[in-house]
Amino acid sequence: MDDAITFTTNVGDRVTAGPDHAIVMRGTAEVPRPYVHVRGGLEALIDRKTFYRLAAAADPGPDGRAAVRSGGQSFALEP
Repeated sequence: MDDAITFTTNVGDRVTAGPDHAIVMRGTAEVPRPYVHVRGGLEALIDRKTFYRLAAAADPGPDGRAAVRSGGQSFALEP
């Protein structure tokens, strides 16, 4: 069974990464900017501490990049 990665925003929204709440990487390899889709067109920036925790739990994804799994999806942690 896949792990569930749940995020809580600073305004109390709770989302579990998956098909409806993708983790998206923006920025560059030197300055990564990770976001999670919350609702509608709203994405929340994942804070640095949480991103480091995700990176520590990452495994190689299908394309060889570091990735985490949640909700049956694989999310690359490299732009």
